Amino acid sequence: MKKLVLILGVFLSLSANAWADDNINKQEFVNPIFYKQLYSYSKGIGNIYLSPNQIEFRTPLDENLIDEIMDCTMLENTYSYLKFKCLSNSVQNVKQEKFYKISLVPEKDAVNRKFVKIEYLDKLNYIHGYDYLYIEK
Repeated sequence: MKKLVLILGVFLSLSANAWADDNINKQEFVNPIFYKQLYSYSKGIGNIYLSPNQIEFRTPLDENLIDEIMDCTMLENTYSYLKFKCLSNSVQNVKQEKFYKISLVPEKDAVNRKFVKIEYLDKLNYIHGYDYLYIEK
């Protein structure tokens, strides 16, 4: 009886891990709202476009000009937030790892908008900066 319970426990554990890995590696967002354009409030960054394998930053002055496109790997994919590990080309043409967390912010008086926070992280998930954006509903 103990062996049966042990085997069942191992099977369930492996099934749960496989499901979690499949959810992370899935190449579409759990919440489709993240496919919409993210509009910037500040003049420091431009608008942002997300896809499961890249982040596209537009210039603050002209949304038609691309500031940077980064190839990314989605680390976490939930209904309320996403985490990415991206490779960015620096001035010396050296690939640099950058980490981002994009999360929905609870709405306060939003009628036509959803608010989003983008956090700039390091490898240990410490926040080095953040910006607020919004998505038109």
